[in-house]
Amino acid sequence: DQAAARFAECVTWVEPKGYKVKAMVMRTDNDSVYTGGDLKDICESQGIKQETTPAYRHTAAAVAERFWRTLLGITRALLISSPLAKSHWPLAARHGNYLYLRHPHSTLEFTTPFEAVEHKKPRLDHLRVFGCDAYALLDEQHRESKLDARTVQGVYIGHDEDNYAATLVFVPSTKKIIRSGDVTCKEHLDAYGKLIVSQKAVENVGFFYDDEGELLALPQNFSDTESISNVTRIKAH
Repeated sequence: DQAAARFAECVTWVEPKGYKVKAMVMRTDNDSVYTGGDLKDICESQGIKQETTPAYRHTAAAVAERFWRTLLGITRALLISSPLAKSHWPLAARHGNYLYLRHPHSTLEFTTPFEAVEHKKPRLDHLRVFGCDAYALLDEQHRESKLDARTVQGVYIGHDEDNYAATLVFVPSTKKIIRSGDVTCKEHLDAYGKLIVSQKAVENVGFFYDDEGELLALPQNFSDTESISNVTRIKAH
């Protein structure tokens, strides 16, 4: 049971950013984890109001239930496209939440939850294909001799929440997670393909004005009902 500890971390994290936790209302089910113990004590000490839903009425917490459904879909997709087994679903769920917080949402006027809290746009250039081969550099003090391997091969599972430069690599042989700043990923672009959008490419399409980057109008031959019959994978770039 980590609910109370994680909730305490959340309260400590949001307060310095200018959010008043005393005005917060937390709605949960009637599980004893939420209605008693340390979590209840934290809510009482911080002036947080607790609301519980009727028994077996999941629609009373529709926002939370819908989020879990969305996160489950992301987790499933990440596991299917990676070499990880279903038992490693916490790793996929963690990275799925990392991506979800950096994805634009219509309810936030197409900004990201990360931007709404941090007041800056998130970086995305450090992201790699989940589950791809990753090679973490071993420091000299962790090598027995100069002839030992200089890297450890594992699986890319995301990044540290507090530092995007810290890459997380799961090593199946030892079942350990390595946190390293020197990681090389092999993304198998020949199998998946990868779409790269640059300002120069956008300008060549003609959607934008030369320097301003402002969307003026759609092409004259554009049709919102037209289907694409042939799809060519982008690779070897």
